[in-house]
Amino acid sequence: MKIEIGFDGSVAVQARMTLDETRWLLGLAARHESIRGVVGYVEFLSPEVGSQIDEFKDHPKCVGMRHVVDHISKPLIRDGVLSPWDDHIRELARFENVSCKLSGMVTEADWRNWKPNDLEPYMDVVLEAFGPNRLMIGSDWPVCLVAGSYGSVMNVVVDFVRRLSSDEQARVLGGTCREVYGL
Repeated sequence: MKIEIGFDGSVAVQARMTLDETRWLLGLAARHESIRGVVGYVEFLSPEVGSQIDEFKDHPKCVGMRHVVDHISKPLIRDGVLSPWDDHIRELARFENVSCKLSGMVTEADWRNWKPNDLEPYMDVVLEAFGPNRLMIGSDWPVCLVAGSYGSVMNVVVDFVRRLSSDEQARVLGGTCREVYGL
């Protein structure tokens, strides 16, 4: 495992579409300082969405809610297809209040045979579209484990980010996350 970045903390993002998981993550965050924030789940289409949000809104580590949102919009990496995904990403990036997380790519690649070069064109597109000020690193752990070890997955992203200036690296490796989630 080669990962050579410091770890100051993390934001735990729900993986299951259950309120119980949100409660569990917030409980973990309350006990562990390294979990700086939690993005939980609420049933946005439910008539009870208001009461669900009310349950979590005052928790000091609740930094957001989501319905399951696809990482970098799930491009067809396995097939090496960029279009029309790249145009859609650029269109989405025109909204200045939208940020992008560099994660979830290996699960869209050939799980057994992916190489770092397979992911680079997609990382290039989101970097160009969002810039380092609206791009943040993510692991997609534990889901990423179906396609590789945590270290192999994170090394690809960290190696990509290392190509940037030190200020840009600081944004992608933590600054954007702190800003977006108010940490």
